Amino acid sequence: MKNNYILFNIKYFVGTQKFKMIILVLIINALYGGFVLAQPGITKGYVNALFAIYTNPYFLMILLSMILLNTMYIRSLISENFEYRIRLNDEKNYLRNLVKNVTICNSIIFIVELILILTIINLFYSSSSGIYLLKNGINSLLYIIFFISKVYILIYFLNTINIYILKNINQYIVVIVNLIFFVSLPSDIDLYIFKNNFIEFPLYISTYFRIYPYESFMAELSSTILFVAILKIIILVIKNIKFNKNKE
Repeated sequence: MKNNYILFNIKYFVGTQKFKMIILVLIINALYGGFVLAQPGITKGYVNALFAIYTNPYFLMILLSMILLNTMYIRSLISENFEYRIRLNDEKNYLRNLVKNVTICNSIIFIVELILILTIINLFYSSSSGIYLLKNGINSLLYIIFFISKVYILIYFLNTINIYILKNINQYIVVIVNLIFFVSLPSDIDLYIFKNNFIEFPLYISTYFRIYPYESFMAELSSTILFVAILKIIILVIKNIKFNKNKE
C-alpha cells in the first residue's frame, strides 16, 4: 500500500508545472553541455564528450541546483499533505518515505539529463568511442562510468542530509549553504586529512565532483568509499539525534 502511494506521489510530482520547468532547465543545460562544453567537430569520440560535460563545474552547478530545488519542492508538498502524514503514522515513517520520494524524483532528473546528453552525443558527434588508457591506468570508458556514478551517489547522500536537517534548520540557511558549495565547484580547494601512496583523502567535498590527479585509481576509489562512509555516518547521527528528541 505504501509503495503504491509513493508511486502515486511520483506520478503527481512529475506532472506538476514546477517539475516541467526543472525538465526545461535540464534540456537547456544538456544543450549547453553538448554544444558549448563539448563542441561537435572538435571533441573526438563519445567518452571525451562525456568527460567535457560531466567534469565541468558549471554544468554540475546547474544540475545540482535543479536537484536541490526538486528536493525542496517535494518536501514542501509532502509536508503540507496532512492526509499522507497521517497514513505514515509517525515521524520516522514520514522521513523514510520522504527520502524515497525525493530519491526517486531526483533519480528521474539525473537519468533524464544523462539521456539528453547521450542523445546529443549520438546525433552530433563522431562514431568513434574515443576509449583510451588514462594516466591512472584505467580505461577511460570505465572511469567516466565510475565518475558519473560517484556524482549520483554523492547527490543522494547530500540530499538525504538536506532532508533530515530541514526539519530543524530554516530552509533558507540550508539553501545558502548548498549554494556556497555549488559556487565553490569551479575552485581548486584541496584540504587533506591525510595523503600517502595508498590513499589520498580530500576533506572538501567539491574535490569529489571534479577530476583530481590521484596517484592511482585505487587511491581515488578508496577515498570515495571513505568519504561516502562518513556521509552515511553523518546521516545516522542526525537520524538518531532527531528520533531521540522526538521520544523526549
